[in-house]
Amino acid sequence: MLILKPQIFKKFPEISFGFSTKARGKKNDLFHFNMSYGVGDKKEKVDENRSWFFKQLGLNSKLVSYQKQVHEDKISVVENNENCGESDALITTRNNLGLAISTADCPAIFIYDRRQKITCGVHSGWKGTSKRILEKAVLKLSDQFNSNPADLYCYIS
Repeated sequence: MLILKPQIFKKFPEISFGFSTKARGKKNDLFHFNMSYGVGDKKEKVDENRSWFFKQLGLNSKLVSYQKQVHEDKISVVENNENCGESDALITTRNNLGLAISTADCPAIFIYDRRQKITCGVHSGWKGTSKRILEKAVLKLSDQFNSNPADLYCYIS
């Protein structure tokens, strides 16, 4: 698996960020480095793949928060490695808590507030985009956490 680590966040050593890819996978192995439980792969293999991926990013796979992405505009605030239920964006103020955003053909957006040390991951499919999920995430950062948009660094996959 090839892991993409965009350079925009390199100047912030306090965060770890990357995207998994299928690149360098086994050509005929449908589940090579699969990280989804919903496609017929074995749970143990998915757990192993997730653990390896997060280890490459310097994260403990047990300290990652997940959501069931539903192509809406719901935003969850998380402070532990919980399953957040249905939402398409995760926000945390906690250090060392990973935010997992799954994508296929939908963009993922990562937002980092350099002053408040807040991270936000957004799954922005066409439905969420049409419902302005990114705008709502930035407004939530501003309204609930006093983030200044000028302090936000963003990456869109």
